[in-house]
Amino acid sequence: MGDVEFFSIRIHTGLALASYAAFLLACISAVAYLWQERKLKRKDPRLIQQSAPSLEALDRLNYMAVVVGFVFFTVGVGLGLRLAIGTWDRLWDAKLLSAGTTWVLYAALVYVRATSTLRGRRVALLSVLGFLLVVFFFVGVTFVLPSRHAYF
Repeated sequence: MGDVEFFSIRIHTGLALASYAAFLLACISAVAYLWQERKLKRKDPRLIQQSAPSLEALDRLNYMAVVVGFVFFTVGVGLGLRLAIGTWDRLWDAKLLSAGTTWVLYAALVYVRATSTLRGRRVALLSVLGFLLVVFFFVGVTFVLPSRHAYF
């Protein structure tokens, strides 16, 4: 393994982890949105006493985290695919399939959010679902399914 390939693997790994961190932030802001929305609908007086961020601020944070995570994930997966093409004899692999599925989900989320009036609860639920899918794929591919892509 040459220096350039080793450096590319480090960048690929760093971008993947950064995208997962951004997707986690999107999930956390989505859960906070759903929690706060529920409290507002129930007219919980404790919410008024707290200095919680507005639903609009949580929705905006969610969108920014999804976009940043999507950009990092796209570049990281692209770099990983480039490395795989140069290394593997065939590209059909559980990790590539899970990465492609994750990419499609977040691409759809970014597209729907950017081009429509879909906001709030539905987007928050999609963000939570997206992160659960990321965790499922990470655990499933790493520990259950056979893959050429090794983490450890």
